[in-house]
Amino acid sequence: MGVITGSAGLHAMALQELADIIGKGVNWLSIVAAKKPPSIRFPYGYGKLQFLSALVMGGLLSFGAAFFIFYNISHINSSMVEPPSQAAIIAAILVGITGEITYRIMDCVGEKNNNMAILAAAMDNRLDALSSLMVLVGAVLSNLGWFAADHVAALAVAVLVVRVGATIMTEAIQGLLDIGPKEEIMALVKSTCLNVDEIKAIKNLRGRRLGDSYEFDVSLFVSGSMTVYETAELKKLVSNKIYEAVRHTEHIHISLYPFVRQ
Repeated sequence: MGVITGSAGLHAMALQELADIIGKGVNWLSIVAAKKPPSIRFPYGYGKLQFLSALVMGGLLSFGAAFFIFYNISHINSSMVEPPSQAAIIAAILVGITGEITYRIMDCVGEKNNNMAILAAAMDNRLDALSSLMVLVGAVLSNLGWFAADHVAALAVAVLVVRVGATIMTEAIQGLLDIGPKEEIMALVKSTCLNVDEIKAIKNLRGRRLGDSYEFDVSLFVSGSMTVYETAELKKLVSNKIYEAVRHTEHIHISLYPFVRQ
């Protein structure tokens, strides 16, 4: 449609969609690989491939957008600016509706599965919807007499893509560096442990994301008079309660220490 209508904005969205296809292909492969069971070499599984996938997707978006910023600025400077045909308006509307519907579906799936790669792809589709709105405005203004409006819309789309791509890459890098779960999740784990009668206090509590799952390392104070059997049963009890309270928990390591009053 960019070629047929002569719309620079639709050309910008076309490159964005090409990056989507490549990125979502990488995304799909990472999700398939992340579901493989742990192995001897990778005892914690392959969940971090999802962060790597999001990093690649963010990089593709930013690179493609930076290229189009340069392309559109040079095109405006050359004074070769013509308004697109009115068919660009219809194309922008159709792309916007499709992008918003796809965003809602993927965002729902990503939230349900706690999958960062799918959430990144969902934001990409929301970006499509917002970009199409800019292209729509640019096409309308171009046909009303401001010929450069279509190129200005293309620049706005490209800047928006760079910003979203940078955000996705930042979050992906944080995941690769073992960023912890959100504060409310850690607070839920803490309260779950303290609600067990045998637990006297929490010595240490750590957590990290492994792709779409969580891992927790919990050190707890208990009565020094407990037997080995009782401590083993207590570990099992606390683990089960955390699994029930926090969705997507995959690994829990619990250490027990005798509680000594000061």
